[in-house]
Amino acid sequence: MQHLSRLLEAILSEGFRLKFSKCNFANNYAKYLGHIIENNSVRPLKDYLTAVKNFPIPETRKNIRQFLGKVNFHHKFIPHSAIILDPLHNLLRKDVKFIWSKECQESFDRIKQLLCSKPILRIFDPAQPIKIYTDASIKGVGAILKQEDKTGVSKPVAYFSKKLTESQKKKKAIYLECLAIKESLKYWQHWLMGKEFVIYSDHKPLENLNIKARTDEELGDLMHYLSQYNFKVKYNAGQSNQEADCLSRNPVLEPDEN
Repeated sequence: MQHLSRLLEAILSEGFRLKFSKCNFANNYAKYLGHIIENNSVRPLKDYLTAVKNFPIPETRKNIRQFLGKVNFHHKFIPHSAIILDPLHNLLRKDVKFIWSKECQESFDRIKQLLCSKPILRIFDPAQPIKIYTDASIKGVGAILKQEDKTGVSKPVAYFSKKLTESQKKKKAIYLECLAIKESLKYWQHWLMGKEFVIYSDHKPLENLNIKARTDEELGDLMHYLSQYNFKVKYNAGQSNQEADCLSRNPVLEPDEN
């Protein structure tokens, strides 16, 4: 009731109006912008998933754009969607003839399967400890933000992955691992600014990142950005860092060319 009272007070103070017939109170779940929010978690609305599941095989580039539009709305629930959808994205290129290949069909079927498998993410809680698992590969950088539930089990709150530019692919490992930290913190800065958190990486040299940055200009530039955050880096063996490892090898976001 305290949360409801604060919400109504904020609405009143800003001069907004609510239509009572469209309000629901004391529910244990809510539908919001294509999602269902329930038990401190969020998942895609069934109607949206049904639209993806029943989407016919694309016959034109316009059909592919329509399908990708539906899938991309919920890409945060499919960490490695960019690689899976790569054959479909290639068909949108002007220099590629439209041919629905076996790879396209596999991509189409696989993304449907993953998105319709009832993926769930935990809702971010600013009062709970934050754990971030990062990794880098020749394909890209990736990270997972996790928080513990009431039983003490770490649950995924958000996924992040991004492709590398051609010039970045030539950098040494420690630079890429540090870049994974920078890009993920930048992506989640609305949650992380002013918070203490721990970053786990399977790249042990990151534990001495501050020392290495003093003699490496490129690392120094990255550390300049990271200095605005309050975090510690802890070594996490590769076997226990598999989820972030998967994200870096199956990136979602396109690289920044600038």
